[in-house]
Amino acid sequence: MTAFVSEIYAVTRRLLEVPGHLSPKSVADACSVVLHEVTRTEYGSEFEGKSEGGPFSVLSFRMLADSPERPRSMVVLDIWQEVEITEAELRSYFDLSTDNMSFNPRIPRAGAVFFSEQHANRTLVLQFALHSDLLQAIAVRENM
Repeated sequence: MTAFVSEIYAVTRRLLEVPGHLSPKSVADACSVVLHEVTRTEYGSEFEGKSEGGPFSVLSFRMLADSPERPRSMVVLDIWQEVEITEAELRSYFDLSTDNMSFNPRIPRAGAVFFSEQHANRTLVLQFALHSDLLQAIAVRENM
C-alpha cells in the first residue's frame, strides 16, 4: 500500500499547488486523468474521470457558475473499495490531529470521520470510515 499512499500524497499536493483557480485542465493535469463533462446547468458544471491502476476509482470536479472572477469548485477523489489505506498509514503525510477532526455517524450509513487542512485558498478533507479507519475519499475545495 505504500505506493498508493505516496500517490495519494503526490496528487493532493499537486492539486493544492495549482496556481490560480482550479479548472478542468489543471485538475486533469494534476491527477493525470482525462475529464469528461457529465453535467452543465445554469448553476455550474461537473466533470468526471477514471484513473487507471491507481488508488482512485472516480474523480469528480464540480465548478459553480456563480462568479467567473471568484469561482467555487471542488475535486472529490473516491478510493477503490479494494484499496485499504488506514488513517495510521497517512499520519506522516497529513495533519490528522483531533483539532482538525469531525465526524458524522450517518454518512455513509456506517459513519465517517473527516480531517481537514487549510492550504492558502483551499481546504483538503480526508474521509475515513468510522469503524474501520479506512480511507474512503479525499476532497480539495476552493475557498471563497
